[in-house]
Amino acid sequence: MNMDKPNLDRQELYRLVWSEPISKLASSFNVSGSYLARICRDLDVPTPPRGYWAQLKAGNKPKMTALPARKPGTPSVWIRSASSSIPTDIRPVPPEPREEIPVPRRKVVSHGLLEDANDIFAKSKASYSSVFLSPRHRKVVDILTTPESLGRTITFAQRLYSRLKDYGYQVTLANHEDSFCKPDVDEEEIPRDKKNDQYRTFPWRPSPCTVAYFGTVAVGLTIVEMTIRVKPPGWYSEKSEGSGRYRLYAYSPYRHTSLIRSWQDTKEQPLTSRFDEIISDMETMSRSIPGLIEEGEKRARIEQERREAEWKEHQRKQDLESRERVRKESQESLKELINTWAILKNQRAFLEELAGSIDEVAPETRELLLGRLGEAQSLLVGKTVADIIQSWKTPEERYAALPSWLKYEEE
Repeated sequence: MNMDKPNLDRQELYRLVWSEPISKLASSFNVSGSYLARICRDLDVPTPPRGYWAQLKAGNKPKMTALPARKPGTPSVWIRSASSSIPTDIRPVPPEPREEIPVPRRKVVSHGLLEDANDIFAKSKASYSSVFLSPRHRKVVDILTTPESLGRTITFAQRLYSRLKDYGYQVTLANHEDSFCKPDVDEEEIPRDKKNDQYRTFPWRPSPCTVAYFGTVAVGLTIVEMTIRVKPPGWYSEKSEGSGRYRLYAYSPYRHTSLIRSWQDTKEQPLTSRFDEIISDMETMSRSIPGLIEEGEKRARIEQERREAEWKEHQRKQDLESRERVRKESQESLKELINTWAILKNQRAFLEELAGSIDEVAPETRELLLGRLGEAQSLLVGKTVADIIQSWKTPEERYAALPSWLKYEEE
């Protein structure tokens, strides 16, 4: 088996993860242990519990968890792809079309994420620039709520998450390795044109995306308590305050995709009465997301190739400019050396002519001139032509001395 480019079905991956620890197995695949564990979760492959390998080493025979039957929408094979932006390298698969709507539970099931969220939000305050609670702890569900509506917002989220669970769709916080992205949301009940609003502030948002998995397709969820503009008595301007009504956003969190839907409370029909309709719309979204991922990655590759081509062209032009510049510098330097050589040549010719004319002068001044000639020769001792040419640098020598970012070599 080629461990660098594995192509494993669920049965083979199950056999491998129960034959040696995931951390050791992951290194043979050139991935991290958490990465391989995530692949196992996506393929619904159980992994050994904590302490399993210690019991096995002690001579015990701990029980293995059986490989469950593949659920609809669960991938059956792990296929590595160098071009995929999805961390698990597994294309998300939407759920099979539903034949009937599940019966709602009589009692809303408490969701663990919201139990933590209630404590986190209850200990926080609204910031000076927003009416929404802004917890310091950023690993929490994606909801925007005012302090006054916190209890109602948690209850609304509980009912939504519970209904999604009735359909078999789990709500969770996305892993950091997923590299998911959140879109901007509008908190105002009646959206305004904020394009030219230089004082606009964006509300607090948590770090991870809150996602519901439809099959293995992640659909991002954001619950926003909408705000309204009011003018308090004695005020000259309006301010925002929570309305107690909600807008629900569902979006594609995958990079290079753009898909977002929203639904909001109305006086005639609250969102809680539309959950089945909303979930049906989310299912439709989940079926279109895999195609959007492929289209987005194709556009990203084309854009990357365009940028690389532009960068290469920029480097090529910069290289040509560098070569032309060092050629001119070398040419100017050569001209200066020639001028230096001409000066030396004139000096030597002057001294030679002076030495030849000393014999022709009167004897009483000859000794004086000979002394002056000796002083002049000592002062004008300079470089030879060989010394001058050795100090000159050719264009190639100057080019080679340039920093690497000013040069470009064809691959």
